[in-house]
Amino acid sequence: MKLRINIVPEAQVQIDELSAWWDANRPAAVQLADELERLFALLLFRPHIGLLLDGSPITGVRTRRIGSTPYMLYYWPETAKGVVHVLAVWTTAFGTVPPLSRP
Repeated sequence: MKLRINIVPEAQVQIDELSAWWDANRPAAVQLADELERLFALLLFRPHIGLLLDGSPITGVRTRRIGSTPYMLYYWPETAKGVVHVLAVWTTAFGTVPPLSRP
């Protein structure tokens, strides 16, 4: 079954805000959009590659670093339904895990 990426609205807001900040403050760094695209492509091929998140309110949530950035992608591969849900983009510098809810 071919997988697709579903970015939940909260994660899309986080991606948009981070992308705007990244473009304004890290112009010489790798492009965040490029790193996200590479990671999405990887997840479509190997959706269970990330580390399982202990204590998640959603069983099976995984995390994977976004390229060389300090940010992590929190996602839930629901492969039986052909979808990888992107739940959050977050950094451990916040000191917590992001609020997560089932899409």
